[in-house]
Amino acid sequence: YDLKEGVPWRSIWAVVDLDTGAMIVATPEGYPRREITARTRMTPQPGSKGRLELIAADQSFAEILLVRQGRGAWVLSAAAGGPEDEDGPGNGLLTSRVSRMRAVRSNDPPPEEILPGDIIVIIDPDRMAFSADRVGGQP
Repeated sequence: YDLKEGVPWRSIWAVVDLDTGAMIVATPEGYPRREITARTRMTPQPGSKGRLELIAADQSFAEILLVRQGRGAWVLSAAAGGPEDEDGPGNGLLTSRVSRMRAVRSNDPPPEEILPGDIIVIIDPDRMAFSADRVGGQP
């Protein structure tokens, strides 16, 4: 990937190989690498149909990436109390439905649910922190 203006020092980079599912999250040299603690980590939540349809956390804003190996990648920018927040305004919590996500490089429709093996990367731009997990604890 060619960055014409270089890598911003205050940045977090997540790279996921769509074919193999290998992933890495990094920051530029000298910039602190902050992982989101378990208390503030976003976690898959059951929706109305009992499937894992939601991602929830006690964050006010998040950049969310969901990668399904061999299938595609989707992103969502969401704010607590914003249109993507399923639990409503004013509570400081963020709950977003994965079906609101948009495809990164194709017109693939967003997933309806989170499946075992899916990769979820969350970047909290307020705290400049991240979490990166494979659903179901698969390596």
